Amino acid sequence: MTYRRISHIFLILILTFSSAISQNGNKYYLTYDDFIKGLETPVQSILNRPFYRAHFEQGRMTELATIDSTGSLKHLAVYRYGKSGNVSEVREIDSSGRLISLTSYLPDSWQKELMQKKLGNQWKPAGDELSTRTLFDSTARPIEHRIYSINGEYVGKVGYSYDGRGDLIEEIWEDGKDNRLLEQFKFSFNYADSIQTIEQFDANGKTISSVKLRILSK
Repeated sequence: MTYRRISHIFLILILTFSSAISQNGNKYYLTYDDFIKGLETPVQSILNRPFYRAHFEQGRMTELATIDSTGSLKHLAVYRYGKSGNVSEVREIDSSGRLISLTSYLPDSWQKELMQKKLGNQWKPAGDELSTRTLFDSTARPIEHRIYSINGEYVGKVGYSYDGRGDLIEEIWEDGKDNRLLEQFKFSFNYADSIQTIEQFDANGKTISSVKLRILSK
């Protein structure tokens, strides 16, 4: 699913205004564009048609469900709010109930480390200028942390790769401007001797460090 970051900015505005006019219950929309514009449709108009269902609690939208023409759930977005009343987290769930992404609008360590790799250690976070969207694979392992600015610009990412045993074998940091490599870690395993090797590389592929560690039993 394409990440419509700009749409989420408008969505936050809609959620702010909706708190003054909405109570508990559901509202229905025939298209996502209708939802963004606040163009509701009567419940009788959604029979045998795909639609969006927004659920409100205490004046705040807590869920946005995508429903197909058979009435089956295709996608669910769950919204959580911070103490300020703004959206702090969005969880996206597929039709089987699997978490496919989690977007946080709060500062975190991935944002800070990525920006310092791009701009230097002097960079300091300033409020909620960045967001992090984490993507998960079918086994609920994180595969990417994608960082965005508040205006929707893609800033960069942290990506992960795993082997057949589920062990992490690669971690890459990329600049979103040109997909330039910022840093890379490779993990290899000698299971017979319970040894893990961790190699760190800079943006030019030069080895920074290589260490061996004893693998602890799972």
